[in-house]
Formats: sequence, structure tokens, C-alpha cells
Amino acid sequence: MLDKRYQVFISTSGCDMQPERMVLSQTLIGMGFFSWGLEKRTPLSTTFARRQIDDCDYVVLILGSQYGEQSVSGVGYMHLEYIYAVTKQKPIIVFMHEDPDSRDPSLHDSTPELRTKFQEFRKLLQQEVDQIFMYRTM
Repeated sequence: MLDKRYQVFISTSGCDMQPERMVLSQTLIGMGFFSWGLEKRTPLSTTFARRQIDDCDYVVLILGSQYGEQSVSGVGYMHLEYIYAVTKQKPIIVFMHEDPDSRDPSLHDSTPELRTKFQEFRKLLQQEVDQIFMYRTM
């Protein structure tokens, strides 16, 4: 019998989601999975993230209350990772905060433009992804 170890790419909006990322990473490791992902994004790290997604069996997005860091094109890195995973036909699982407005104000986007992008991305995920799990606490 072959014993397969699955690889999971974890995508978040950035450092604001570090506690949630740590909980998920530790849980996956405890289940025998390998987890990958980037917290700090730069234009150079996009290529590395794509390679990780190529090698992974699953992609997990954790969406809190921020759109997150943006690329030079104005699209968020998490959003770009989602688009890339879709084009590679990777199974995608989303953990979405049930009530983003209830989170600490410091965990929200600072501009109306980013808040609008967050809401649009959240709606897009709700329309396109089959496996969405709502959470309120870690």
C-alpha cells in the first residue's frame, strides 16, 4: 500500500492572518500533510508561490477582513494565487470569517477602495468555490 503525503498551499491576505495560518498549519502537520505558503509577498515571490501551487495537491484560502497586500497591477496577492490555482484546476478550500465586521478594526483595510475590493473578492469566492467553511474563532 502506498502512503501519500498531501501538500497544501495556504494563502492568506498577509500578516494579519498569521494566527489563523499557524492554527491551520499545525493542524495539517498533525494530520500528516505538508503545508506551504508565503506571508510576505513581493513581485519576486509570485513566481515562488506559483511553483508551490504547482506542486501542491490542495489550495486553502483563509479570508478574514482584509483584501491584503496588492501586486503592482492592483490585484491582491491572495486573489492572484486564487486565479492561478483555478487555472491549474487545483481543489480549493476556503475558510472565510463569518462576520468580518466584528473583527478588531486594526484588522480591516484602511481605504474604501480596499474595502470594496475585499467585498468583491469575498462575493466572488462565495459564487465560485464549492468548499467554503465559515469560522468565527480560531
